[in-house]
Amino acid sequence: MAADEIPKGFAADVKTDASNPLFIHHSNHPSMMLVSKPLNGDNYSTWSRAMRISLSAKNKLGFVDGTVTQPSKKTKRADHATWQRCNDMIVAWIINSIDSEISDSILYMTDAHAIWEELHERYSQSNAPRIFQLQRDIASLTQDQLSVAAYYTKLKKLWDELASYSDSTSCTCGAHNERNKLMQFLMGLNESYSAIRGQVLLMNPLPTVCQAYASISQEAKQRSLTASRGVTETAAMAVRQGGSRSSRSSSRKPLHCTHCDHDYHTIDTCYQLHGYPPGHCLHKVKPQKGSKSSKKEGSSSSSANQVSTGATLEEMKSVMSGLSDTQFQQILDIMNNKGVDVSVPPKANVAAMKTGLDDEEDSDLPPDASFIEHAASLPPAPPAPMLRRSSHHSLPPPRLRDYDCPTLKLTQPDPSSSSLSGPTTGTRYPLANYLTYHRFSPAQQSFLATITQQVEPQTYSEATASSHWQAAMTSELQALEANHTWTLTSLPAGKSPIGCRWVYKIKLRSDGSIERYKARLVAKGYTQLEGIDFHDTFSPTAKMTIVRCLLALAASCSWSLHQLDVNNAFLHGDLHEEIYMLPPPGLRRQGENLVCRLNKSLYGLKQASRQWFAKFSESIHCAGYVQSNADYSLFTRQQGKSFTVLLIYVGDILITGNDPNAIRDLKNFLNSRFKIKDLGDLKYFLGIEVS
Repeated sequence: MAADEIPKGFAADVKTDASNPLFIHHSNHPSMMLVSKPLNGDNYSTWSRAMRISLSAKNKLGFVDGTVTQPSKKTKRADHATWQRCNDMIVAWIINSIDSEISDSILYMTDAHAIWEELHERYSQSNAPRIFQLQRDIASLTQDQLSVAAYYTKLKKLWDELASYSDSTSCTCGAHNERNKLMQFLMGLNESYSAIRGQVLLMNPLPTVCQAYASISQEAKQRSLTASRGVTETAAMAVRQGGSRSSRSSSRKPLHCTHCDHDYHTIDTCYQLHGYPPGHCLHKVKPQKGSKSSKKEGSSSSSANQVSTGATLEEMKSVMSGLSDTQFQQILDIMNNKGVDVSVPPKANVAAMKTGLDDEEDSDLPPDASFIEHAASLPPAPPAPMLRRSSHHSLPPPRLRDYDCPTLKLTQPDPSSSSLSGPTTGTRYPLANYLTYHRFSPAQQSFLATITQQVEPQTYSEATASSHWQAAMTSELQALEANHTWTLTSLPAGKSPIGCRWVYKIKLRSDGSIERYKARLVAKGYTQLEGIDFHDTFSPTAKMTIVRCLLALAASCSWSLHQLDVNNAFLHGDLHEEIYMLPPPGLRRQGENLVCRLNKSLYGLKQASRQWFAKFSESIHCAGYVQSNADYSLFTRQQGKSFTVLLIYVGDILITGNDPNAIRDLKNFLNSRFKIKDLGDLKYFLGIEVS
């Protein structure tokens, strides 16, 4: 073959024939890196093999091995230019796959074949040290902490790299080489696999190394299952033993104190005898010395100390356990200076107050009626500390700096208006403290009052009390019957009907006045069973990327944007499943036991959105529109220079294009198939404002 010719069999048109080595795919570019590990001087064997595989996959291996030569620049100028492009592309791939220290030495070489030969002569002569290192790594490799799979993978990598140096390590006996690999693999296994290793060595003939790995891998999986089952049984046994120990310990009697007659401690650690530790609420109470007979005396002296130091209610109740609730409340009122009558109580009350305190001889409190007078002379308890409130002035959030928020009152409620001891209203942060309408004009306040005055009913019984809602429900039923949405029939055996309900909505104008009362019948689709009442679901929702691209295209081409709304879109879909529904309230007749078999889709059904889109797609295809593969909600039609685009999002339709007549015809076509409301030029679509 001449040096200026392309090998025979190459197609003349290199731009379309992918089998031609001069063909450049649109995905190929000079910055590609064909191998994961670049050439560093020590890995030439593995690097060259990976590069050959990659170049062969791209049909460019002939450029580096010399089979695809350079055409003549004079006789085949076009082929020479194409060859030069491919050659430069391969040179860039080689440079990208080489370490930066090596790539500098071949940066000014222009022929891919010459670069390949240069690298081969430079780095393929050092095979002997690498072969020695591979042989040593294979001989010293053992499993240790590795799994069987990781150990075999590491050993297989060394074998394959050693086999790549075929000039000096090729063996004429393939069976002998396979037997050596088997022995090396078995020798490196841990001693725990000695049994399965002996079984493999006793096989006749010997299995291959892959078969041996499969057998040992199964043994390792079986051991892991056995180990996990043993851990589970051990944990269960520990739980059972712990439960038995807890049951035995629960039968033991707790510790008991002979001084205070309480459980869970002894007399050596009794707080009442030895004193309370620091940090305890009764730390200042003096310890009680003596036996049970002197217990009351100690409690009497401690009660006086607690009252004088402003003890808590629980502590006062514990030391005044002999008082009734009325008497205890009288003492609290006296200490709080509430002006309660402190006259001497009857003797019965005095006797009751003395009960459970102490004997008069040894008590520190005054006897009889002077008890209340002594309590009245005690200093008042200190007031409860008020919680600290921040004096920092609240400012509007920075994100609201460019917005007018007339209803937001950024002031905290007056701290003096609330008290910790005062009665609570049940609302921690009343809405009236944070919202105000004083910045609204009278017209705005009237508008708010108008739109909040009307209340939408929640049930059918509430709606029947108003003539407006009765007329709305009647109109909805008439529209459904005119559309042949259902057929009244008896319920077949084995079928279960789904329910339905009314949903009410008040439609308002921009000035706040009522436009109409809307009543919609909705099926209870959440009771449908998949596979019986429906099979597939789908909702025609356009991608936001497509929406933005379409708006940008219309803006750059100065196209008009039109918005349409389909009235009762879901009611146009045809049903193929056999679905029965209970008659809606207002349609049931007394004495009849009929149900509605649905012929068309209804709001609330699982397949309502899918059936509507199927109906719409069928109709729009009849008008010559083609569905996009990038977004199923996008339809286009091109006739000559006329181009029209339609985008649908559930029941909202967006139309644009360069032909106003085609857009007008499309609106008329859709209105003939469905009831369409023309909203005019696009203003808002999916939260995007168009101006």
